[in-house]
Amino acid sequence: MTDKTTILSVALDRLEQGLECASELDECAPEQLEAEGLALWLNLGSNARQALRRLDAVATEEERLGVLNEIGRTMRRHDFRIGRRTFREANAQMHCPSRTEEEINAEADRLIAAAGFAGSDTLGAVRFDKGPETGM
Repeated sequence: MTDKTTILSVALDRLEQGLECASELDECAPEQLEAEGLALWLNLGSNARQALRRLDAVATEEERLGVLNEIGRTMRRHDFRIGRRTFREANAQMHCPSRTEEEINAEADRLIAAAGFAGSDTLGAVRFDKGPETGM
C-alpha cells in the first residue's frame, strides 16, 4: 500500500524508489543526492519555496510537471550559457603564445576536472603522434 505522506505530491515510497534509481544513474550515494536536494531547496529562498508549495497544493499533475520541466530547462539553459563563457575564457588563456605545452595541458586537465570528467580518460584515445595516419 502506498504511504499517503507526501513531499511536493510525491508519496514517500515513490520518493525513496526515485532516490535509489537516480543515485544509480548518477553514480553517487543517495545521501549525496539528499544533500544536493536540500542545498537546492534552501538556496531557492523562502518566496520560491512558498510558491512551489502553493503550486503543489492546487496545480494539476500536468501543471506540476510543466513547472518542474520549466525549472529543468532554465537550469540547462544557464548551464549551457555559463559553459560557453568558461570555454571562451579558457580558450583565450590556452592560446596565449607565451604558454608552454605543459601549462596548456594543465589547463586542459583543470577544465576537464571542472566539467566533471576528472578521472576519466576522455582524450586518452586521441594521440597526434600515434595512429593509423603515422603508422605507429
